[in-house]
Amino acid sequence: MDNDDNVEATSQIRQPMKSEQAPEPSIMAEVLMRIDVSQPVRAVLADHLSEYTERGVYLGSFATSDPIKLIGGASVTLSGKVYVMDGSARLHDVTARLDEFGEHAVRLSAEAEDLLLARMYVHYDGGEYAPLLAAVAAAWPAD
Repeated sequence: MDNDDNVEATSQIRQPMKSEQAPEPSIMAEVLMRIDVSQPVRAVLADHLSEYTERGVYLGSFATSDPIKLIGGASVTLSGKVYVMDGSARLHDVTARLDEFGEHAVRLSAEAEDLLLARMYVHYDGGEYAPLLAAVAAAWPAD
């Protein structure tokens, strides 16, 4: 075997492409996060719109004013979208932001959704705030 053969053989060795590398170890978990209801929970509907969609009337996006304390000591900030269908406000596309873990999609229990909606406020252009459920009831009176 001469030097030319060695060069030929070593040129065949290549690094695996990024897509061929083994995935990094990770943990995917669904975690139940229970809200400490003894705290004041506030959320604000930022952009007060009225756009009709298949989910109902899209009112805008919301975010909690302060992090929500969870039982166990952690805190999260929630954000998402508010829709009204059949005179009832509903939350969709809710995400929780955990400082150490970033932002992740979450599902709220009916009780957590009701808690957030009951304590959510609409911000109007003049700087005024009104309770979301009162604004929804005024705009979509019950039959």
